[in-house]
Amino acid sequence: MSKTGSQLIAAFTQAKQEMQLDADKHKLIEFQKFIKDRRGRLHVGEEKEGGFDKALMQAEKIKTMDDHRIDLKEFCVKLGTDPVNGLTEVEAKARLLHDGPNKLTEKKGTHWSLKLLKEMASPFALLLWIGGILCFIAYPISGDSSNLYLGIVLIVIVLATSFMTFYQNMKSEAIMGSFKDFIPPQTIVVRDGQPRSCDAAELVKGDLIVVELGKKIPADIRIVQSNGMKVDNSSLTGETELLARTSECTDKDNILETKNIAFFSTLNREGSGRGIVISTGDNTFIGQIASLAANARGE
Repeated sequence: MSKTGSQLIAAFTQAKQEMQLDADKHKLIEFQKFIKDRRGRLHVGEEKEGGFDKALMQAEKIKTMDDHRIDLKEFCVKLGTDPVNGLTEVEAKARLLHDGPNKLTEKKGTHWSLKLLKEMASPFALLLWIGGILCFIAYPISGDSSNLYLGIVLIVIVLATSFMTFYQNMKSEAIMGSFKDFIPPQTIVVRDGQPRSCDAAELVKGDLIVVELGKKIPADIRIVQSNGMKVDNSSLTGETELLARTSECTDKDNILETKNIAFFSTLNREGSGRGIVISTGDNTFIGQIASLAANARGE
């Protein structure tokens, strides 16, 4: 009976994780299409560089990082950490004060009514409003009913386009708001040589963490020990195939393809391991995507 109960709990937990991954994938796939289209238009010069495009260029810099290809000893010296004992508590607290918590920055929101008014007062919308009002003024003067019909059509158009744009923006904000749910609440960190439970928000660059089976990766990490680790990157890339993670660099040119890097928000579906944090919060790959979303929404 006890064994059957354990199996049911394990099955329920796995099903819940798969449902969460499907939801994460659905939230990101729409925005990934937008990024691809925007990058293409920027490349051919159809758009001027703005806040979004600067954030996009910043995200592209991740591909030039060398944390995955340099020797482990050199890497640890660079981050001021130890691959066995991790950071000291004193150093970790100092870095937390300097770099801030491991969480994505939440942008201040604007009330929905003001957002709707903004859409209805855009330059294009104002032209339609003026055109509609002029048609209503001309109708009693000229007696031509076509002015009345035209005025009604223009008002309907401005209202319809404003509500459609408003709806799309609200959907984008919902995706943006969901990013904060990608952070797992707890993780295991090794400090002063001792593993202990820790709030994921307290992780800092250089921390040595323990990656357990079925847990989300709490930050971008370089793998230093792998016991058959395989991660699910579907919440990040949309790919459903499990990807092996080892301590060996398999792609020196592209940090996004090498097997010794695991990214924040991805799920460890098989095995276990240890990794050293290379990026936290807004500096993670998913954090850069969040910045792209915020800047795109601002534009």
